[in-house]
Amino acid sequence: MRPRDPGNLWPAPHYGTKTTSTKDGTETKLKNAVCNGTITLSAARSAIKNNCTTALQVTGVG
Repeated sequence: MRPRDPGNLWPAPHYGTKTTSTKDGTETKLKNAVCNGTITLSAARSAIKNNCTTALQVTGVG
């Protein structure tokens, strides 16, 4: 999926346990891991697309 693909968009709550801030933090950690060469971009994309709440565990970043 491309960054501007409408499939990337879904509502996320601002309150509760799984919020936009939680997802933003996950995305930042994955981005840093990709830039550091710890994981591939493909692995990061796949993990966050499948389930953003487990993406860090799946990739070994978290």
